[in-house]
Amino acid sequence: MKPAKDSFLFFFVCMVFITIGSVRAQEQTDSSFYYYNILRQPTNHSGLHDAYIYFENNRKKRLREGDSLGAILYLRYIAEIQNKLGFSYESEISIAEALKLLDNLNGQDTLPEPRIGIYNHLGIWYKQRNDYDKALYYYNRILNLTTDEPYRNAALNNKANVYIEQEQYTQALEELQQVYRYALREGNALRVARAMNNLGVVEAKLGMPEGLAHMNKALEIRKTENHTSGIITSYTHLIDYYRDQGDLKKADSMAAEARKIAFASKNPKWRSHVLSKIIDLKDDADILEFKRYTDSVTDAEQMQRNTYISAKYNFEVQERKAKESELQRVKERSRRIVFQFVLLFLILMSIWIYRYLRIRQKRKIIEEVNATEAAISRKMHDEVANDMYRVMINLQTKYDLPPEILDDLERIYSMTRNLSREIQIPEPGIDYPEVLTGLLLQFRTEKVNIILKGLSDIPWESVKKDKKYMLSYVLMELMVNMRKHSEASVVLIQFLHFGRHVHVVYKDNGKGSTQKKGKGLTNVETRMKLVGGTVSFVSEPEEGFYVKIII
Repeated sequence: MKPAKDSFLFFFVCMVFITIGSVRAQEQTDSSFYYYNILRQPTNHSGLHDAYIYFENNRKKRLREGDSLGAILYLRYIAEIQNKLGFSYESEISIAEALKLLDNLNGQDTLPEPRIGIYNHLGIWYKQRNDYDKALYYYNRILNLTTDEPYRNAALNNKANVYIEQEQYTQALEELQQVYRYALREGNALRVARAMNNLGVVEAKLGMPEGLAHMNKALEIRKTENHTSGIITSYTHLIDYYRDQGDLKKADSMAAEARKIAFASKNPKWRSHVLSKIIDLKDDADILEFKRYTDSVTDAEQMQRNTYISAKYNFEVQERKAKESELQRVKERSRRIVFQFVLLFLILMSIWIYRYLRIRQKRKIIEEVNATEAAISRKMHDEVANDMYRVMINLQTKYDLPPEILDDLERIYSMTRNLSREIQIPEPGIDYPEVLTGLLLQFRTEKVNIILKGLSDIPWESVKKDKKYMLSYVLMELMVNMRKHSEASVVLIQFLHFGRHVHVVYKDNGKGSTQKKGKGLTNVETRMKLVGGTVSFVSEPEEGFYVKIII
């Protein structure tokens, strides 16, 4: 029973945590909807202040979590609140920060809505600065970015407002007719009223009789829906309409209605807007001049603020681009260094492979030469010398030859055996010092003394086989050369070890010669080059013979 009880307890705890998480998520969702509704339909500044605090806290939270898209969404809400509170300067700072976050995404945003929201706010921003071309540019970007009708409808409506500011009423009419048709399809009463009112304003400007009817119908819908801001907007448009028509009595009547609603709402922005319209209806020249002056000062201050924000944003963009450009240059420089390193590595590797193949080819040649010499030596020893010996014995046995002929045959036999020994170099094994000593001392006679120094001090196990073989060959060639030509009585061969190299010095007290080398000594130089060694000769008549070998 205990395992079942533990399982039930575990299940119960999990359900509690899930329930708590769901409740918290629901509370978060409910709060978001609550403050979003305040943003869309504010009743007073206090509600907007609370919404600002809520959105600001969530913005900071999203940034800590690395959720740039979430932070952008809350920055848009914050910018809208600031704008509604009359803090257009701060609103522009917020939207500039959102735009910077959006630019830093580098195309990672897969949903169009954040970008559409930023572009829409930028369109409003540039419209407030009277930069109508830039405003239209951002609204057109929205239209090119999405096929979603609600977004397109909002962009078309905003484009129409820009055209109205420019007094391009025909273009505004085309956009608003699309907006109105969409609102009718959508069936939302307040959106229908807004589209109908804006359409009526433009129609009235173009002298179309249905303009007034559309504005009045929109006012009725807004009254039915109890939409305060919409009602005030309708009244202010009707004030402008009747003033343009010269019906000041009717304009005053509309102004009185608008004032009653605006002051009842306690919204200072609506109050200021309605009072401004009322002042426009007055005949007092001083009041009108004062209003124009204050409006121009406000516009100038706003323009300075907008210019500052624009300059600040452009500076930050340029600074970011400069950093990105520098980073790109560093990356390019790093890539060049890596490429150069790889190229150098390949060159060095190619050189090493070339040298390795060349050395291997040289060793192959040496091995083939050594094998050929060994075969010739064996053939001379086993066949020529032995056959010569049998012929000489048969002649001595069967024929009574003169002694001088027998001496000549003995001399030829001895020459053959000696030549066989001269070219037969034993394989250099672990007893290389003993083998080399035997090869050299075979040239010792009653007339020639051979002195060896330092032979046993060399670490021959570290010297490659082909080099030891070639050293034996060269020394044998020098000893044969000594016996044939030098008439020396003393030969000194000294072995020295310096680092990875072995130095061998050969000296004799023979008659010496000129520096002209015969085939034997020339062959010595060629052999040493094959194993990467060097050999140098010094000889003068009556001064003996000196050779230095390095392997």
